[in-house]
Amino acid sequence: MKGLLVFASIMLFLLCILVISIPLGAEPKTDATVTATKACMSFPEPIFDFGFVYQGEDVTHAFKFQNVGESTLKISRVQASCGCSKAEASDTEIAPGAFGQIGVTFRTGGFIGQQTKIIHVNSNDPINPTIDLQLKGEVKIEVEVKPLTLSFENVSKHEQVTKQFEIIQRGEQKLIIDKVTTDKEYLKIDSVEKREQWGKNVYSVKVTLDSNAPAGYLQGRIDVSTNLERRKTILVGVQGRILGDIKLSRERIDFNVPAGTKKASSVVISTKGDNFEVLRVENNIKYLSAEVITLEKFKKYMIDFSVAPEVPPGPIRGNVKIYTNCPGETELTVHIFGRVVEKTTE
Repeated sequence: MKGLLVFASIMLFLLCILVISIPLGAEPKTDATVTATKACMSFPEPIFDFGFVYQGEDVTHAFKFQNVGESTLKISRVQASCGCSKAEASDTEIAPGAFGQIGVTFRTGGFIGQQTKIIHVNSNDPINPTIDLQLKGEVKIEVEVKPLTLSFENVSKHEQVTKQFEIIQRGEQKLIIDKVTTDKEYLKIDSVEKREQWGKNVYSVKVTLDSNAPAGYLQGRIDVSTNLERRKTILVGVQGRILGDIKLSRERIDFNVPAGTKKASSVVISTKGDNFEVLRVENNIKYLSAEVITLEKFKKYMIDFSVAPEVPPGPIRGNVKIYTNCPGETELTVHIFGRVVEKTTE
């Protein structure tokens, strides 16, 4: 019994000490209390619906925000989800209670239909270090081009080829094509025909690649002038390749050889037309030599590539030019992508 009284006295003494050590009116700190002393970024409207615009028009908007915290808000990064949009902050440091804005521009060229673009905003807000803003709406088109690019791939020299594209009215304004031109004398506009489809104008344009087109890669454009305010000029791309009389077995050489190996690779040049000759080879690639070997005079040649014996391990890259006396095909290019590696010892 005496022991119990002693134990009870000790516990009462400890309880009194604990009560005295807690200040009157003191409250435990909560997350909300800590947050209030920090920066806090607040966007009243983090989503902006721009409704609809026509393709080619820019959408601009300013997302307004306030620092509702008690410390300076520091914006470290503002990044749009794609390169079609540009976003930047009005200021990178916002005082407590002050306002700022994130300016956004969405370039709609090349986009059709419903679009949603996200803007990521990073700051020193401890609760929301990254806030995502949203720009959404519909991009409409006044005209549709099918296809956007005319392709003349692997057309033989002296061959005449005709392609066609359509320009289709999608908006309410009646589409009228005033003029169609090309930037190449060997690209001819054969015809521009109009028809009506479901109350909309549709134009079919036929383009011919003339037989006098030079051998090599083809890049051009077709300009279509219209009555539309937003699309006064419609551009249609032209690309392709015209195959000449001279055939190069390959335009790119890849090799991976041990140090000390001489032979690297080779290409063969031949013709299916008139006789020709390889006049010279222009090679400025260090440690690589090119030798012309006649396989069949005036018809077939081989360019033999060799690596110098003293070449150190590493890449061997560059372009080699081959010059001929064939009209329209006087210069050919071989792309070299090689590597010399350490010789292994067994």
